[in-house]
Amino acid sequence: MPRQQHRRQLVYMTNQQHANRWRRLVRGKKECWSKHERHQYWQAGAHVEPSAAFVRQKTEYERMHHRCTEGITDWKAFYFNQSEGKSATADVDGCKYAFLIPGQWHGLGNRIMSLISTFTYAFITHRAILMPDDGILPSLLCNPFAHSSWLIPASQFWAIKADLEKGPRNLAEQPGKHSRGVFCHLDWMTPEDEWTFFCKRTQEEVAEKPFMLFWSDMFFVPPLYFVPSLRARLEALFPDRRVFTHVARYILLPANYLWDRIVRSYHGHLEHHDVLLGLQIRPVDETQEDIFERVLACVTSTQYLPAVILPDQWQAMADDVEDEGLRGAQGESIGVFVAALNGSYASRLSTLYSQGKPYSAQTVSIYSETHDTTERQDDRQQYAAALEEMFLLSFAHRLITSDFSTFGYTAAALAAIDPWSLNIVKRAEVDWRSNDRPVCQRTVSEPCALSIRRQFKCPDGDSHTSDSETAFVRTCPVIDAGLHLELPRIPDFIGAV
Repeated sequence: MPRQQHRRQLVYMTNQQHANRWRRLVRGKKECWSKHERHQYWQAGAHVEPSAAFVRQKTEYERMHHRCTEGITDWKAFYFNQSEGKSATADVDGCKYAFLIPGQWHGLGNRIMSLISTFTYAFITHRAILMPDDGILPSLLCNPFAHSSWLIPASQFWAIKADLEKGPRNLAEQPGKHSRGVFCHLDWMTPEDEWTFFCKRTQEEVAEKPFMLFWSDMFFVPPLYFVPSLRARLEALFPDRRVFTHVARYILLPANYLWDRIVRSYHGHLEHHDVLLGLQIRPVDETQEDIFERVLACVTSTQYLPAVILPDQWQAMADDVEDEGLRGAQGESIGVFVAALNGSYASRLSTLYSQGKPYSAQTVSIYSETHDTTERQDDRQQYAAALEEMFLLSFAHRLITSDFSTFGYTAAALAAIDPWSLNIVKRAEVDWRSNDRPVCQRTVSEPCALSIRRQFKCPDGDSHTSDSETAFVRTCPVIDAGLHLELPRIPDFIGAV
């Protein structure tokens, strides 16, 4: 066994022994295992640490959340009493709230985009985030707060939601008689005149409202930087601009049953490799052969995987291999974790690297977890499997994801890895088969805010098209209807630690 691999296994055994001992001590208590163990698995992005200001703000936010939710058992009555100016039994002076409908009728990736964005907004504007206890996310995640819960009874939540929906949508219209709060509806179909939510004057009006209802299916953090007051808070808390990474590592905590599955899969199949490559292939409705060829071209052109000599080419290539020698680290073991709804991609890669001869001294092993062929709404088992795959991808040293995929966005941001993005997702604006498009291209770990452009107008006539203070909010690669944050490049993982 190579010395480096042996050392890593000893470190894991020590960590696992501590984890097992800790779990025995807290057995019977409502402790979240992933909250205490997750950081030991993010190897490539382990150096990405939250700022001291963010750590302090977490403590202050949890204290505020506890004060603003403690003792409230009937949220429906509390909401209407507060809205009508009646006295409340709880000490809620100065408290404001953000109610979240987490991406209904969408996949898990979109729900996570909504959760991270809404929490970020609540975090920087000092609002207590709350959501119904009957949703998909509560079944998958631990409560992140030490002394309060972000869940309220579903029947009470939906009564509040029904009332807030009557209010001004994104404050694009005059509030009128409904003064209880604001309905913030942000998705890829939101018309341009409602993007005024990301304008200075609108946010000044929103700040006066005690209640906000958020419905979204997208990552809407980048345009928050257009509001000077919000930009100042974001820059203080996230000087590296890795907003999604730090927020997701804080609140995206798999429940114990799911975390146990994740770590068992990792230690059972993935952790013993010198290099772990995560490969996420999103589409299921395109020609499999076309996509497989592009996937293979990407993994070899990036040199993440070696090219393969097929059996019928062995004799013809023998002299060249002997003359040139085998490339790659001697004896290096590469594990490839494939996350795809279509299981044929993993099986074809496995066949290719088991029957062919890698044009290097490296060994390649292929692994995958699920083989569902369709994405089913409200299938909790499928959502649990999806979150498991997101975290397993995030434990990789290197990542290749699919363009426009919120699934891939989540994995890359958790890992704090700048992935290569496969140009394989069908969109009306882009022909991925075009010869002038590369098979894959390097992107950043923060997600793209799809569908929003800089060109939207604010009520005061201001625009963001030439704002030098937000020049780092750039148009997403490949498609112009989207914004992302420019980040310093993270170097590739080189070899075993």
